[in-house]
Amino acid sequence: MKDRKVKLPMVLALTTAMTVAWAIIMWRLWFSDAAVVLGRGDQTVNEVFLFAVYGDDHRPLNNPIGVAVARNGYIYVADADNHQVQVFYPNGRFAFAFGGPGEGEGQFNYPVGVAVAGNRVYVSDLNNHRIQVFDMGGGYQGLFPSGEKQVLAPTAITADRQERIYVVDKASQSVKVFDKAGRLLNEIGGGYGEISLRFPMGLALAGRGDMLIADSGNARLLLVDDMGEVRKEAKSAVMPRGVAVDAYGRIYVADSFNHRIIQFDDNLVEQKAFGVPGEENEQFYYPDGLAYARGRLYIVDRGNNRVVVYAVNQ
Repeated sequence: MKDRKVKLPMVLALTTAMTVAWAIIMWRLWFSDAAVVLGRGDQTVNEVFLFAVYGDDHRPLNNPIGVAVARNGYIYVADADNHQVQVFYPNGRFAFAFGGPGEGEGQFNYPVGVAVAGNRVYVSDLNNHRIQVFDMGGGYQGLFPSGEKQVLAPTAITADRQERIYVVDKASQSVKVFDKAGRLLNEIGGGYGEISLRFPMGLALAGRGDMLIADSGNARLLLVDDMGEVRKEAKSAVMPRGVAVDAYGRIYVADSFNHRIIQFDDNLVEQKAFGVPGEENEQFYYPDGLAYARGRLYIVDRGNNRVVVYAVNQ
């Protein structure tokens, strides 16, 4: 009897551990399908590979560039060479797509950026020289800003909690800030202020109204305040592109030509880099757009025609 009393807690502990492990496996199987590749969940690093999304089975992603995540967790991807936006459930399964090639309302010619603000989706329709606005289901709502064209070559685009829209205009080599009604509030670069940008390709928002700009042509990442003054600068990436900030204040930059993601602290001090060239899990080939939402980092692995998703822990 003495041996049984000693072994019973061990048996209960083992049974509990097996139950938890089985629940995790079943959860992952339930929320996956053929378009989603699951990761191993190594908790010894800050970024844990979860899955990769390749798009609709009938029309997979083809040169994806921008990514955004809505409040409900839906993932919106600018699928440039398919001239559409593909939308996925939070678990990575394909939901629907909207757009198609053309220059009419709701059509695209090389969409490269996407942002979600409130219940509206903003898409940078680069070669049609416009930003189009849609509802969450892909229904066309109009142009932004309406009336006179103030953005000629929109690329990276994002939004803040007040639904102000921030967009990189490649034509003017600047970042333009609009309120939700489309009124121009500010312009950074393009001959305005002291910042000279050269082919800026990425954009994200930091705290205190600051923004992060991937100034690709100058091979640098800038932390800029709302007055357009540079607060910090980092030169770790050859040609930085997508930028994202997580809940812990860590900054991620797609170092596209080196096929990796660089992580910085909030003072733009490099902490580490992860990723190597390749097409396997946790490898990249010309990573581009980035997004962060609810503990997950979304990376557009452009050369591999997919979006990879990581869980970010402290």
